[in-house]
Amino acid sequence: PINKAEPDASQCKVSGKGVEGPVVQGEDAPIQIEAVNRLGQRIKSGGDPFVIKVSGPNDRVLDSPVKDNGDGSYSSSYKPVDYGKHTVEVTLNGAPVAQSPYTIDVKRPAGYPAANKCFCEGPGLKGGDTAEPSEFTINARDEDGNVVNPPASVWTVMLTDPDGDDVDVSVGEGQNGVYACSYQATRQGPHTLVVGLRNPVVASSFEELPGSPFSPNITQGTD
Repeated sequence: PINKAEPDASQCKVSGKGVEGPVVQGEDAPIQIEAVNRLGQRIKSGGDPFVIKVSGPNDRVLDSPVKDNGDGSYSSSYKPVDYGKHTVEVTLNGAPVAQSPYTIDVKRPAGYPAANKCFCEGPGLKGGDTAEPSEFTINARDEDGNVVNPPASVWTVMLTDPDGDDVDVSVGEGQNGVYACSYQATRQGPHTLVVGLRNPVVASSFEELPGSPFSPNITQGTD
């Protein structure tokens, strides 16, 4: 039998949205590899150990298993959890393939806020009293500063009293990107108010808005 031609990492081809963009947070980003020998000829059989490693923000490494299609082509895909800079390394026996490493700037989903462009305002951020509800608003903006109006479930709002107990905060649905929030404190003293934007892929993870945590001080109210 004729020995199988060895692929040349520098001659192999890598393509697809996963290395060319655009890539959106939470959406699949496919990658295709074509094995090519040192003469620039396409290899028509499989079996070569291509490896893909995708590294994102927050030291997160994403799964991107490589499927051998048996014809010299290989398929892979990854799904970014975070927005921002990701590095895609494609290697063959440790050698970089084609133009690897690739740098991809992952975008937030269309219409999703950017935590650093959102803001809170209102007297309830500074405090209130035990007799009347304290109120504030969350104002949603995307990365370009445009008003967006996602469901209120994108926000994480947590208030704790001086004893460390949770205080309920109601968050209304958005009206032109403005979300009315209110809480009724029952204890006097310094409280801690955290306002965050949930990660659209992993809801348990959130990014705090500018100014958070706030430190509202509650005084004794008179009925």
